[in-house]
Amino acid sequence: MAKIELTADELRVQLSVGEKAAALRGDVLVPRAQVAAAQIVPTNFWRGLGLRVPGTGLPPFIVAGTYLKKGDKAFVSYFKGQTPVEIKLSGGRFTRLIIGLDDLPAAEAIVKALA
Repeated sequence: MAKIELTADELRVQLSVGEKAAALRGDVLVPRAQVAAAQIVPTNFWRGLGLRVPGTGLPPFIVAGTYLKKGDKAFVSYFKGQTPVEIKLSGGRFTRLIIGLDDLPAAEAIVKALA
């Protein structure tokens, strides 16, 4: 399961070995100032992601990697059964992150902390 850590300066998404393999990338670090909003999204979020470059796409079971669509560059790490949390960003490498968390209360806590 991915872990989201918040500090005063940054948001860090720590991925497990399996998540790194599925996404074909390592952990993600974002300056805290770039975080605009966060929300829990429906599990069918993957339908509008766009082109996967690179990553693993076996929706709805595994959706991981970088997804491109006009005006949108999303990093996703989601496995079936998780609660997807969307974190909107401004001014960085990605426009949003969608991270699957195993625990609904943990997902709600992240959304509240980023509000």
